[in-house]
Amino acid sequence: MKQDWGFRHELKPRDVAELTRLGHPSGDGGYVVPRWAVDTTDVILTLGIGHEWSFEEDLLRRRPGVSIVGVDHTLHAASMRWSLRQAQVKHAVNRLLGRTTKVSRYEERIREYRLYERLFTAPHLHIEKAVGPVGSATTVTIDELFKRLKPSNPHRVLVSMDIEGAEYDLVGALVRHHAAINMIVTEFHHVGRHLAQFERSITEIKKLFDIVHLHGNNCAPYNQDLDFPEVIEMTFVHRSLMPPDSPYSSLERPLPGLDVANRPGSPDYVLRI
Repeated sequence: MKQDWGFRHELKPRDVAELTRLGHPSGDGGYVVPRWAVDTTDVILTLGIGHEWSFEEDLLRRRPGVSIVGVDHTLHAASMRWSLRQAQVKHAVNRLLGRTTKVSRYEERIREYRLYERLFTAPHLHIEKAVGPVGSATTVTIDELFKRLKPSNPHRVLVSMDIEGAEYDLVGALVRHHAAINMIVTEFHHVGRHLAQFERSITEIKKLFDIVHLHGNNCAPYNQDLDFPEVIEMTFVHRSLMPPDSPYSSLERPLPGLDVANRPGSPDYVLRI
């Protein structure tokens, strides 16, 4: 049974010009962002690298001089290099044997490993730790990351965050470093299970950032009680960069030509905020 979720109106995005999609054009991995905010970016701080890097690839294409700092303890440069060598050998063997299907498969793996090298090794950086509220031999904090980044000008760091529910513990620290950040693109996971944390997180972020876009992730269930997706992608822009008196948007999501279903072939979730 649907409930009257009073917090819903707090999620209404601002209406801004020049929205564009960066990342995967037909599936999971992209975000809708304003071009003018992207063009202020000098550093991408990616919290949770995984194996989908099309957003970083597109942003680097648009901003060739940008630095990328990725943080992920589940991915290791040494294993990626080893996997690349294995894929190259198997590609050569299967090509000699005329196994075209396997040749195509290993070509795709080689492309993936080389893309990792281009995006997350020198001059860029992959920190092989988990990001969390306390630093240790296996974890790094937001405070430590921004001390390392040292952006030369205000609002030059774009934060991309997809860490499967751990995002709620990091919001406060990110907001403390708001002066360095131009934009936050993130997924909030398990909204129904973490409803109080989700509401607190949005309230905290909105003290200094405005919502400019949101999109339901149809890879996860739709919460019928809240009439809201269990996983939501959101784009926030620092208020100091926003056009003055930006009105609220009355458009329902998804936006045609910009949003795509995370799971192609399944209906996208319609959001009326």
